[in-house]
Amino acid sequence: MSDAGQTSDGGATRGNPRPLTPEEIRQFRNEIGQRGDQVREMQQQFREAGRSEQELQAVLEAMARLEREGTYSDPTQVNLLQEKILNTLKRLEFGLRREVEGDSSRGATLRGADEVPEGYRELVEEYYRALARGRSGGGG
Repeated sequence: MSDAGQTSDGGATRGNPRPLTPEEIRQFRNEIGQRGDQVREMQQQFREAGRSEQELQAVLEAMARLEREGTYSDPTQVNLLQEKILNTLKRLEFGLRREVEGDSSRGATLRGADEVPEGYRELVEEYYRALARGRSGGGG
């Protein structure tokens, strides 16, 4: 659709983002540059490990677009690029996590959630006892 209020895949954009100030643009571009360096380091690690770098390359390409001055004249475009970067990195992280932890039938879990530092063990146990007392009162 060609409606300016929608993305190329037909989804609605998040409101009408305000234009960024020159200072915000400068800070944002500096941050993108630093994060780009980190992604390039990850890309090198992937290369050394013999892994596909395709998703990281897509992130770098979107980041390169965010480093261009003209991009910031369209706040909606900036939001779309940010979302593309975040979604790609989330997908990559999820795939790596599944590969490392295995495809558990339990679904997503927190690793080490039951490991509590010794000093907090009594507080955590009391917390669970308080929760149990609250449930036995018949509340939902």
